[in-house]
Amino acid sequence: MYKWERIPLEGIFNTRDLGGMTTEDGKTILPHRLIRSGELFNLSENDKKLLIGKYSLKKIVDFRTRAERSEKPDPILDDVENIWAPIMSEETMGITHDKNSERDVIAELFGYLRQNRISVSDYMERIYTTLVSSEQAKEEYGKFFKVLLSNKEGSVLWHCSAGKDRVGIGTALLLTALKVPKNVIFKDYMMTNVFTSSEYENTVILLKEKGADEAVLNGIEAVFRIKETYIKTAFKYIEENYHSAENYIERSLGVSKDQVAILRNKYLES
Repeated sequence: MYKWERIPLEGIFNTRDLGGMTTEDGKTILPHRLIRSGELFNLSENDKKLLIGKYSLKKIVDFRTRAERSEKPDPILDDVENIWAPIMSEETMGITHDKNSERDVIAELFGYLRQNRISVSDYMERIYTTLVSSEQAKEEYGKFFKVLLSNKEGSVLWHCSAGKDRVGIGTALLLTALKVPKNVIFKDYMMTNVFTSSEYENTVILLKEKGADEAVLNGIEAVFRIKETYIKTAFKYIEENYHSAENYIERSLGVSKDQVAILRNKYLES
């Protein structure tokens, strides 16, 4: 049975090695090859050494917007290629990211929801539909798969801001291609709530101490927490329009059956 564990980094909390996960046909994902994560801005020097040394990090795929990359840029790591694959725009997300702090961004997001009379759950389900339906998302997730196919050695790490939504869908599509059972894919998705729980609770406490208003405290749910209904919304869209996630990967992301076979040979052991 696969045991979910975070990579013990000092500066970030939702970084995980997919190695050890088992597929439907009894194969196992190789360790130290596929890593999902949140933003890397707060990586410590020890964290960098761990990722480059133990995990042989070779490529980073950044799913964030241009503004997110500018505000919290990835650290430059020796001999590690950084590929930008922006899955969504700020406009699609309902924020402009021209604010001075995360607190302001959260307040802006909740203000957008309130102004448009949208609940957090409805907003997130719309976002998840966009994550699999928009042409930009399809193109950039396709780029992500091409990076995975081209990597010759070491590990690939992909991240967004919190490592839950854009990374959640990208990881789910990858695990689908590798033939990991759907119930395991969904469980991996939901583990984000476990690994970010302390950060979420500490942020709420800090914001309350600073006198955060209702807009900020309510909006933070969309920033930190996920629900299984979100990813199920994405898969429902895929199945209604493509009949299966495998068809979606081939037809929308441009990853052929032969390329999926190469991916499986590259990242799975018998």
